[in-house]
Amino acid sequence: MKPLTATKMKPDEQTALLHTLIHASPLAIVVVDTEGKVTMWSPGAERLTGWTEAEVLGRLNPLVPEDKQQESRSLREVVRTGATFSGAELCRRKKDGSPLMARVSAAPLRDAAGVVRGAVALVADRTERPPTEEALTAALEHERHIAETFQRSLGVPVSEQRFPALDVAMLHQAAWAEARVGGDFCEAFALNAGKVALFVGDVCGKGLEAAIYSGQLKCALRAFLRESPYPAQALFRLNQFICDAQRLDGQTDPVFTVLSLAVLDPASGEAVMSVAGAEPPLALRAAGEAEAITAPCNLPLGVEAGETYGAATLRLERDDTLLLATDGITEARNGG
Repeated sequence: MKPLTATKMKPDEQTALLHTLIHASPLAIVVVDTEGKVTMWSPGAERLTGWTEAEVLGRLNPLVPEDKQQESRSLREVVRTGATFSGAELCRRKKDGSPLMARVSAAPLRDAAGVVRGAVALVADRTERPPTEEALTAALEHERHIAETFQRSLGVPVSEQRFPALDVAMLHQAAWAEARVGGDFCEAFALNAGKVALFVGDVCGKGLEAAIYSGQLKCALRAFLRESPYPAQALFRLNQFICDAQRLDGQTDPVFTVLSLAVLDPASGEAVMSVAGAEPPLALRAAGEAEAITAPCNLPLGVEAGETYGAATLRLERDDTLLLATDGITEARNGG
């Protein structure tokens, strides 16, 4: 008997094989772009949902009910970072309006350059077998794991010797187990002329949605500071960015963010600080005394468009420490 051997398939053979697998699969296979619009709808998806490919191509995924749109956007953001998820139990709907308990697994779809252009999802029908309490618990735990992984990327610690003449340390500690995932974020990164940006912030809310929103703000603030390293100006632009996004996206419930920001010149010791509704920074002097920085504490970000932000300047000497913290520190105190 001749043994089986692997042979290299030609591109057209690979395409034909993929086409066969998609059409033969009992699972629904759905491909969407980064905006959530359908670019492929398999025969399995037609059988499961009642919508034909012609009805859905180029449209937002009709499987997602109106009250689940934000959840869907959050999951697409996870995939857009390059992550995958498997076996998530999600509530969806069919064409006739009947509910669909779907088990969904998704992975990023990349172009030839490796850029994520969308997501491919496998959808299995779980409606006839309602999930047990254990299954729901597992699904919630799965989402928590995704959110924790994402949030860890928001506060990746930097090396203490990353910046010349400056030691940096970061700490994130949840007061309660249910608060392990939320909107806290922090970062330290280099700017031009040897300066260093340091900030901590907190988005209202908990869970995956707050963690993803924090990541978006963090990236925007990094961009603004590298264009112009002035804290007050950066917070003004970030507030406009948030307010405009909420208005243009039709978001009726504003999401507020508090943030404390410092731009430090390690060579001179000069630190310029601005605060948006956050706890005031503290300067811990080498001799032992501590002082609160009297930077103007303006409104949190996302409250009012056009809000201007003030700044305060402080000079740090050798072995002095600058402390930026979220209000979780003061809210979690117990007995003083």
